[in-house]
Amino acid sequence: PAAPYPKAPYAQAYLAGPAGSCLVGVSTRGRLHANVGGFREDDFRIAFLAREQCVLIAADGAGSAALAREGSRIAVSCALDALSNGLHEQGADANLEALLVNAAQAAFAGIQTQAAALSRPISDFNTTLLIAMCSVRAPHTVVALQIGDGLIAAKNGDGSWSAPLCDCEYGEYHGQTHFLSAATTAATALQLRIRVHQFPQLQSLLVATDGIIDAYFETESALLDPGVWQPFAQRLEIALNGVPVTPASCTTGLRQMLEEFTPGQHDDRTVALAM
Repeated sequence: PAAPYPKAPYAQAYLAGPAGSCLVGVSTRGRLHANVGGFREDDFRIAFLAREQCVLIAADGAGSAALAREGSRIAVSCALDALSNGLHEQGADANLEALLVNAAQAAFAGIQTQAAALSRPISDFNTTLLIAMCSVRAPHTVVALQIGDGLIAAKNGDGSWSAPLCDCEYGEYHGQTHFLSAATTAATALQLRIRVHQFPQLQSLLVATDGIIDAYFETESALLDPGVWQPFAQRLEIALNGVPVTPASCTTGLRQMLEEFTPGQHDDRTVALAM
C-alpha cells in the first residue's frame, strides 16, 4: 500500500505584497530521503497578513520520526492560521509576541489532535518550528520565535547581515535538536525564545531549515562568523538574480541553489524570504 501523507519532493511559493514587497519560499527534498524513496520532511508557509505584516514559517520534520512530514505540515499550517486569525480579530490592539506564543501552541495542538486520532505517539510527528513576522514598511519590527535548529536572519539596509535573530537550539549530542512538545510550547518557555528586533531599513528577512546551515555553515558557531557568511550571501544574491525579482527567476534560482551538491550534506533544504 502507498505510504500515508505523501509530500512532493519540491515546493515553491511567491507572493507580491504592498509597497513593492514580495515573499518567496522554496523547499527541496534532500538526497538522503531521495535515495531511499522517502518524502521531503520540511515544510513552509509564507503570507501577508493584516496590519501590513508578513510572516515566514518553516518546519523541519525529524528524519527519525515516522510521520515527520505530516508533523511539519501541520505545524506550519496551524501556526499560520493562528497568526492570521489573531491579527484579524485583534487588529491594532494585537500583541505580536503573544500571537507568536499562540501560534506555536496551536501548531503543537494540531499535532496532538492528529496523533490522538491515529493512536500514534506525538514523537512520530516530531518537527522544529521557526516563525518570523515583520512589518512591511520601514522602520521594520521583526518578531521571531524558534524551536529547534535552523536559521532566522535579516539583511540590513547597508547590505550587512544580522544573524542569528533567534538562538539555534541543539540537543546534548551532535545532530540532536528540540522539537514541538508540551515542554517547548509552554507559555514560559516560548516567551524565553521570542526575540524582537528593530531595523531602520531591511533588504530582506530570511528563515531557513537546518539543511542550509549544514550545507553553507557546517556548524552553528559559524553563523557568527562574517567570513563564513560572505559566500552564502553571494550565492543567495546570484540565486535571486538581483532586485527586483520575478516569480520565475527567484524560485528557479533558489531551487538551483538548494539542490547543489555539498559533500556529506544531504538533508532537506528550505528557505523563505521577505524582500
